[in-house]
Amino acid sequence: VLPDFVAQRGDDLRAFCAELFKISEVLSKFYNSKNSKKIILSPLSTMLCKLPNKEHLKQMELKIGQNLNLSELKNSLIHFGYNLVDIIEDKAEASFHGEVIDIFDVASLKPVRIVLDFDKIESIKFFDINTQKSENCELESILITPFLAGLSKNDFEKINEKIANIKTDSIENSINAFGLWYIDDLIDFTKE
Repeated sequence: VLPDFVAQRGDDLRAFCAELFKISEVLSKFYNSKNSKKIILSPLSTMLCKLPNKEHLKQMELKIGQNLNLSELKNSLIHFGYNLVDIIEDKAEASFHGEVIDIFDVASLKPVRIVLDFDKIESIKFFDINTQKSENCELESILITPFLAGLSKNDFEKINEKIANIKTDSIENSINAFGLWYIDDLIDFTKE
């Protein structure tokens, strides 16, 4: 079930984060479902917007024992629409502190804490956002869902260039504020 998304083209999307998180989560689950019979229920206002396609919502897997290049991971998360912050407070945020990486996936109820041993993933656990304490249960792997669209470096730069040139009353002309309006290959579900 998709949320009621009432933003109009050109609106600053940061006011609609909750709806956009849900759109990313629901469409990702829909696209990745192995069930051949699946249905999306949606308010008309949401269906009238162009939405991410299957390619935009390809997930990234991180698993125990995997070697990571931190610079590449940071860039991948940025191109996934995530904000790099000091302390995670909401979905689509990531934080890097030495050998500890916190990521709050848009399709998850809780953030995860990844502990590295040099460049290798040693531990993956959910943690409490309020206490910052890790849970005891160790995860084998996690999937990171893009926030609206996992973009290539080239597409990310093109969209940022377009956004930098728009006239708006917004304090910040960023991809998170206006990116959805400038992604070229979104799906018009009224025609698909």
